[in-house]
Amino acid sequence: MGIPQAPSQSPGDRIRHRRSPKRAAPPDRPRWEELRRRPDRRAVLAWQVPVLTLTDRAEARRADRLADRRSMSLVQVLARHVGHDAALCSDGGDAYQVFARLQGLPHYRLDAKAGPRVINRAFHIQTVNNLHGRLHRFMAPFCGPATKHLQGYLNWFLARLEPAPDKTAATWQRLLAA
Repeated sequence: MGIPQAPSQSPGDRIRHRRSPKRAAPPDRPRWEELRRRPDRRAVLAWQVPVLTLTDRAEARRADRLADRRSMSLVQVLARHVGHDAALCSDGGDAYQVFARLQGLPHYRLDAKAGPRVINRAFHIQTVNNLHGRLHRFMAPFCGPATKHLQGYLNWFLARLEPAPDKTAATWQRLLAA
């Protein structure tokens, strides 16, 4: 999942370039509003921060910001949260296969377009897809929060989903620590 991040230049840089293009360098990328008018996949990816959402059968949920889109970033986050006795179900990305091979886990690849959506009536990714969609709807009103505050927003989102009072205290502590 990608969350829009804050621009790297100040608005003044864009205005100075517009007033005097020969003296001021052009901005490094378009504003988020301009991307909505003419979406280009590469330009949109430049504005998004990758977020990994995880869930298990016991309704434990995680949403963590990834450092970048490389496989090793994903493998490092998965190694912190996926146990050695787990079965990994994913959408078929190469990084998930690498992680499953390194950890010796069974990996069930569920590509919604090409393959089955459920394997053996037990392995599916609908739960994490639902979590992912709910995260998108939660973040929409904030119009792309600052990247430095993103983990706090993710913790807030997860705290709102906690049903049991005994888990809520630990979740709120994680939220306040971010």
